[in-house]
Amino acid sequence: MTPTPEPDPGVPDPDPAVGATAPPAPPPTLRRSPVRRSLGRLALVTTCALAGLSASLVARAVANRAAGPDAAPVAPHADAPKPEPAPHEVPVDVLIRAARFDEALKHLRTPHTAQAPSGHLVAYREGLCFEALDQWDAADDAYRRAGDSRGDQGAWARAALGRARVALGRGDAGAAADLADQAFLRAGHPHCRGGHIAEECAYVRARLALAALEPPRWPDPFDSGSLAWVPLGERLDGYLDWLPFDHLSAGPPHPGGEHGPRDAVAVDGTDGRRTLTAHLRGKPLKLVEAIGAGAGLAVRAEGDAGQLLSKDDVSIDVEGAPLSEAVAALAGPLGVSARVEGDTLVLSPVRPPTDKAEHARAAVRRALDLAPRHPDARGLRVALANLDASARAPREAAAAYRQFLETEPHAPEAQHAAYNLALNELRGSNFGQARGRFLEVIDRGPTTRWACLAWWWIGRSHLDTGDTSAARRVFRTVSAGRHRAAADAAALGACACELLDGNDAEARALVRERRAGVAEAAVSVWNLFERHMQYRVGASESRRENLARAVLAADEGRGLGYAGVFLAGAAYRDAGHADRMAALFEQAAGATRGPLAARMSFHAAAWHDEHGRPDRARQRYLVVAATDPEGLGPRAELRVAQLAADGGAGGECVARCRRLLDRPGVDRAEVLATLGRGYEALRRYRQAAECFAGHVPAE
Repeated sequence: MTPTPEPDPGVPDPDPAVGATAPPAPPPTLRRSPVRRSLGRLALVTTCALAGLSASLVARAVANRAAGPDAAPVAPHADAPKPEPAPHEVPVDVLIRAARFDEALKHLRTPHTAQAPSGHLVAYREGLCFEALDQWDAADDAYRRAGDSRGDQGAWARAALGRARVALGRGDAGAAADLADQAFLRAGHPHCRGGHIAEECAYVRARLALAALEPPRWPDPFDSGSLAWVPLGERLDGYLDWLPFDHLSAGPPHPGGEHGPRDAVAVDGTDGRRTLTAHLRGKPLKLVEAIGAGAGLAVRAEGDAGQLLSKDDVSIDVEGAPLSEAVAALAGPLGVSARVEGDTLVLSPVRPPTDKAEHARAAVRRALDLAPRHPDARGLRVALANLDASARAPREAAAAYRQFLETEPHAPEAQHAAYNLALNELRGSNFGQARGRFLEVIDRGPTTRWACLAWWWIGRSHLDTGDTSAARRVFRTVSAGRHRAAADAAALGACACELLDGNDAEARALVRERRAGVAEAAVSVWNLFERHMQYRVGASESRRENLARAVLAADEGRGLGYAGVFLAGAAYRDAGHADRMAALFEQAAGATRGPLAARMSFHAAAWHDEHGRPDRARQRYLVVAATDPEGLGPRAELRVAQLAADGGAGGECVARCRRLLDRPGVDRAEVLATLGRGYEALRRYRQAAECFAGHVPAE
């Protein structure tokens, strides 16, 4: 019987219509009978089994011969001893890297782990977990135990830096600085090389410099200067990789041995770029003098600096460290600062930095330059931009925020950068761009508090431009949100919308419905609105005085932006302080633009006009005419024409009035009357008479 080819399901049957152009058919696959297939498989299995048994017997014989005649024979199925995993391995390290610190602590506290010989490794991991959970006492105790590692300088330095971070968490800046300086002086030791000791010291110093500033304001819907700051020191899930405790450098041997006295000093570079490599031990003053000699600098001690540096012996092991930082770490803990003046290294008692913000900016830049991939690097980048924003450098801050969003678009800290960039645009009166940035914040985290605040600021941006309809719609959404501060601010914003539109009845209803327990800034503005409406209903001397005090207590409405300032100015005017209104409006109108700014400029111009200051009034009317052509612009230009007629400038008066004849927003009869005055100033009495008769004269 001829075997039948088994069709291949992966190749289609040839099409007879294709003819000679069809590819050749694949060779046929022959079908074997079931009996033959079974016999073949049995033979294959038997052969493999016999081969394995032979190899096992040969291996046993070789092993027994190598072990000697007195050795016990190797058992046929004896398993090789498996190495026991170290206590700090999986799953503890996996849990720490996943930021599951509670679970990691449970594993670290098991009897098997707690009694491990590598107890300092366990203690270091306990310290990380306790630090992440803000259990400062337990973390400090764990780091102390981790630092007791039988002469391992690297382990001691890493544990000391852990204790420095704990001291920062406790608010003990002095202890944190001392521990960081001690660790820095060991950064060049063989046990520390390549272990990021100097870099971690720089980050601790940056955090110390930031902590020395005034505490940042909590994000406040009534303060556009309250920025989003990234909490530092909370990315401990990355520290096993960034600052590994069991790291030992394989660098060259230490000069003079690992623990004995060393006398090695080398200074490279000149002026402010000197770097120091030193392995010394002795009195701090002697070490500073040796470093100065290596740098070609004479050393001069002022005051009691020499006595402060003549205490216990210390060691310094640094390699390639900036000279100024090394000397500061050596002398700073003893209350001495150092500076280079010409060819002299001057030592003097420590004086606090005169410009703390600039000192913090320099410390943050130094840390970022040394270690741009530190776990806290992204948070420090946002902090550096915030320092620029706080120092009234909006362009530099905006550039830093944009660069962060371009380079780290998916980082958790990107929401902070986007929020701060949006506030930066809002403070610059770039309202459209600010709204776009706030929408980006919302898209990055729709359920976060930053999203609730972003919605509030979007409504505030509409309110700042006088668009009360758009502001109302947003405020309704925010009022129903879960963020209490933003919801309270939105209710206040809705009341401001009604007051701007002249709807006092609706505003009074909102005042009655306001919730108790709102923020102090909101309470003062609510009181201002309430006092103002009371005064409008019935004026009295006591109510007038109460209204004036309420305006001052509410910081002239600044917490509610330009709308709040406008309403505060209106309260000043009604309380008989129109001069304060004019000053407030002039200041605010110069910092913003839009319909609300035009209204403030118009009222300020009218006040100057009423008080016999035509030049100052004219200047402000012209601003309104140019910036608000569809609103108050025509009225402002008509008043400029009238001032021109008063001053005898008939030509200007006629030109402006003819442009206003067909524009909405002004009374045509008033325009014709002013046009007639212009012709009178030009002594063209026939045209003037036609204007006074209500007709437009021909030119």
